[in-house]
Amino acid sequence: MDLLGALVQQLDSGAVYDRHLLAIAVAAQDVVRAAQRRSLGAHAPVGRWA
Repeated sequence: MDLLGALVQQLDSGAVYDRHLLAIAVAAQDVVRAAQRRSLGAHAPVGRWA
């Protein structure tokens, strides 16, 4: 199973502490932004708040 799929299962089953949810959401947003940059052909790293 892929890593993100495993995380989805853990979140859905309640196996993740509520106090970690915000950090997970922020990291997920970073992943989405990186995928968007990559799909647009921009490979240079961009800060989290860009």
